[in-house]
Amino acid sequence: MKIAVIGKGGREHALVKALKESPSAPEMYCFPGSDAINRLATPIPARDLPSLIDWMVSNKMDLCVAGEESYLVKDEGLANACSRAGIPCWGPVKESAQLEASKEFAKDFLLRHRIPTGQARVAATLGGSPAIHRKQLSYRAEI
Repeated sequence: MKIAVIGKGGREHALVKALKESPSAPEMYCFPGSDAINRLATPIPARDLPSLIDWMVSNKMDLCVAGEESYLVKDEGLANACSRAGIPCWGPVKESAQLEASKEFAKDFLLRHRIPTGQARVAATLGGSPAIHRKQLSYRAEI
């Protein structure tokens, strides 16, 4: 089995390590990876999402594991692009991944569906955040 793990952090390192130690002994690949991940998995020579998908198709990946949520919401979305290309992907489609990737999207979703959540305000710029703090919040906040 050929598995591509997408991401570069500690979570992806743990995923690669655990998958590599599996009794099925899969061939492990990574993008973009890190020095530590690259010791366990073969780096994929891609520069962006479209070239990553092309590489996975041409190298007949059996599974794509989305570790880092940024790839799930970037461009078309990793899981969406994998689905279109016929590659199974362990990770949510772009529309669902936005709940984790964007705190503003998540707050809007929670409020729209009347799901209890803490108070929040959004500033369009860093310079606008002190004004929100002074005028609208009834508690101490760190920016």
